[in-house]
Amino acid sequence: MSSALVHRCRKYNYEPCAIQCIAVRLEKDQPLVALARSDASIEIWTVTGEVWFPLQTIISEKGQLINSLIWVKDRLISGIQSSQITEYDLNTNRAKYSVETYGGDVWCMAYCDKIQRVAIGCEDGGVRLFSTETPKLTFDRGFDRATGRIFSISWHANGNTLVTGSFDVIRIWDTRTGRAVRRIALERERKQDATIIWSLVILNDYTVVSGDSYGRVQFWSARNGTLLHSFRAHRADVLSLCMSEEQTSIYAAGIDPRVLEFRLINTYSGAGDGPSKWVKGRETHSHTHDIRALACCRNNLFSGGVDTKLIVNSFKNKAGKKLRKMLPFPAKPLASSSMKRALVLFQYPTHLELMKLAKEVDMKDLNDHPKEIVVEEKERILLRIAVPRSDRGQIVTSAISPCGNWIAYSTTNTFRLFYLHYDADTLQLKLDRIHSESLPACTSLAFSNDGNLLVVVTPMHRISSYLLHESCQRIELLNSVHAQNMNFNLHLIEISCDKKYFALANLGGEIDIYSTVDLSHFCSLPRYGNTPATALSFDGNYNLMISYSNMKVCEFSLTTQAYTDWSRAFHSTNEDGLVSILKSAVTKKRSNLGVVSKISKLHFRNHKDDQVESLAFVSHDGIYIIERSTNAQKEHSSSRFCKKFCPIIHANFDEEKMFVVEQPLDRLEELLPPPLYQKKFGT
Repeated sequence: MSSALVHRCRKYNYEPCAIQCIAVRLEKDQPLVALARSDASIEIWTVTGEVWFPLQTIISEKGQLINSLIWVKDRLISGIQSSQITEYDLNTNRAKYSVETYGGDVWCMAYCDKIQRVAIGCEDGGVRLFSTETPKLTFDRGFDRATGRIFSISWHANGNTLVTGSFDVIRIWDTRTGRAVRRIALERERKQDATIIWSLVILNDYTVVSGDSYGRVQFWSARNGTLLHSFRAHRADVLSLCMSEEQTSIYAAGIDPRVLEFRLINTYSGAGDGPSKWVKGRETHSHTHDIRALACCRNNLFSGGVDTKLIVNSFKNKAGKKLRKMLPFPAKPLASSSMKRALVLFQYPTHLELMKLAKEVDMKDLNDHPKEIVVEEKERILLRIAVPRSDRGQIVTSAISPCGNWIAYSTTNTFRLFYLHYDADTLQLKLDRIHSESLPACTSLAFSNDGNLLVVVTPMHRISSYLLHESCQRIELLNSVHAQNMNFNLHLIEISCDKKYFALANLGGEIDIYSTVDLSHFCSLPRYGNTPATALSFDGNYNLMISYSNMKVCEFSLTTQAYTDWSRAFHSTNEDGLVSILKSAVTKKRSNLGVVSKISKLHFRNHKDDQVESLAFVSHDGIYIIERSTNAQKEHSSSRFCKKFCPIIHANFDEEKMFVVEQPLDRLEELLPPPLYQKKFGT
């Protein structure tokens, strides 16, 4: 890549939210991880190859808090701290419906596949069962009401036994009668402080494992209510428990930021089975703050909490490769920019910020100047656009047009479009709202390079194209049709340079090309399995560059409706796609290959001599750069990985400049509350 002026921006005050709960299920032998954050947003994470990435994000209304999250086969259900349980439609990223529990706040949920029932633990101390046999959750029946709210709940595999935990007591329920058949009282270590049973697990042999507010992990017999083992596991509350699929390991975590394993070992020295007992196993210190959620799936342990990071710990891999920490960034872009007007738009849950980029001293030849450039005008925030209080939704997507004249954003309820009057010399600014009844709330939007075309996709998979008139500040609906495939969420839009076509990608791995005039279907790209695309970009010759979630890269020609020769050659020499470039860079530096982030942006950049073209693939980890010859007779291609800017929230390019929005991880850590104090040696 030839020399370019780089503008590094760290003015974006991104505040990730704590992880409240985690639910995991298998989909085609790969874990699908759903996690709820403290702002009531739900993220779906998955893995392809070596890449863990957020597949989609479900945005909820303001003021909600999700206490529990479960998978019911392929259905995702949450318990909200407002006496409701909600099921979500993963194809539209919206809530399908909510069901009232009439028991106050929902504190915990558990699902039993054998009898197809969801058990709810509520504020009023009652247990309620809901049937999943119908498309919509239906109330089945309630148990005898107990004293105190229910903090934890767990099913036995046979479906006839249910265990709940509240203040000072564990109750064993017979689900056929709805009555408690056994009551286990827990000891208080301080008379004035009740013992809160935050988490419970019941095994197939009727062993109940509890984690409480005194930091104890205790093993009980559900048949006679006796204490089998007791461990002073943590220095503070044990907030979460989970068990392995073989039920030979129990994992515990809480306010004390470490994960402890308890193993079931055979104490009989002779041949065959004998008596067994639970003992402490290994422990990990991967988190820095409270761990609120644990989940097991196959050979992976998933954990999350106040430090906002999802951590995947693999049991089978060697120690150097087993831990993967996911950056707390959502699936959708958090910023967009206009290089033409030197403006960047930052997205927050309830407002947007428009910032003017710094202006450098004019230079005739960049190569004759030092690395640090003299700044003439500093960057500054020009405008703040807040979501009206009457709108209960949070911002789902936003963008500023490449020309810098239009700003659009959509909440879960409303779409808003603005025309921007901006004089860069005098910094005079005016924002006009463009009203149109034909603009629905959307999940994705894209502007053309000249700002005259807008394409939006609604949650119901409807595609609409609009003509934007700058002279009269008016919007005109060109056409509106349904997408080719209604079974997958549409998440990427890319408009060609001449506005003749646009590409639309869904989470099922399909990419369709449409005509922008009448929205007719032009062609479809060959489907690359079920691997979704993460970035799209057109060049000026109707070639579409695609980056997939497993870091594979393809180039498709709309003219021939086939992959280009360069695409075939790149695949033949780089079987792992961009991961091959990263591995090569790691090998040269003799370091370990860490977590690989998905590509979030693609860019074509022609050099001044027009003989070499640079392809920039932007991820949170850095920028993958591939240089190739534009002369068909010269087959030249080189690649490298640039990690000077990390982690990257957003990046944009033009012929002479590169703009990068960074989010240092140490700044995110400064925003976190203080962790549990632990005295260290020598202090």
